[in-house]
Amino acid sequence: MRPGAGPAASDPASPILILVRKPSRPTSGNPPAQHSAFNKVANHVAKLRTMKIVAELLTALDETMRTVKGHLAEMDTEQLNALVGLLAPRPSIGSAEMVLTILALREIEARNPVKS
Repeated sequence: MRPGAGPAASDPASPILILVRKPSRPTSGNPPAQHSAFNKVANHVAKLRTMKIVAELLTALDETMRTVKGHLAEMDTEQLNALVGLLAPRPSIGSAEMVLTILALREIEARNPVKS
């Protein structure tokens, strides 16, 4: 017998049916329990997909920032100062230019610690 062809597949209350095929919309009144169960599963799957995408984007962002930090660390002080001079004095909040400015200023600061 092929999967999904057994008696459970034809039973409308079967959890197998709920996960394999979206039930038809109810015509009126409250949705049957299987609609609610399907929606809960579908919402959970959507949240998991979204969380996976967010995790992938954060990983890519982390890798990119580490690469930029590495390039900044390889620059000499004169190049860093020239870079900061080319960047806008007040970059847009959250922009890539703002991030680059902060990273460059932090690198300069790390090389020239303030003496108290």
